[in-house]
Amino acid sequence: MKAAKLPVSVLVVIYTPAREVLLIRRADHAEFWQSVTGSMDPQDASLRDTAAREVQEETGLSVQPADLQDWGMANVYEIYPAWRHRYASGVTHNTEHVFGL
Repeated sequence: MKAAKLPVSVLVVIYTPAREVLLIRRADHAEFWQSVTGSMDPQDASLRDTAAREVQEETGLSVQPADLQDWGMANVYEIYPAWRHRYASGVTHNTEHVFGL
């Protein structure tokens, strides 16, 4: 059995000086687009490590945690009921920390 996901995640906005933003089409819902996102894993030492790992996994870009700008923002949102089985019993909300690159 898989370990329960942590209700802590990152959102990484990748952008150019011309304010172009990278959006990724979701594989499971092709009509939806998003920035790099992902949940913190127990082996991640910090949110910056999580963000760097997710950028690598989702884009193939290799970045160092220090390259990421912590925007000091967090979004708290309700986890869709259909996905709550991935989390520990009783977990209903996730906190998503925002970074820029």
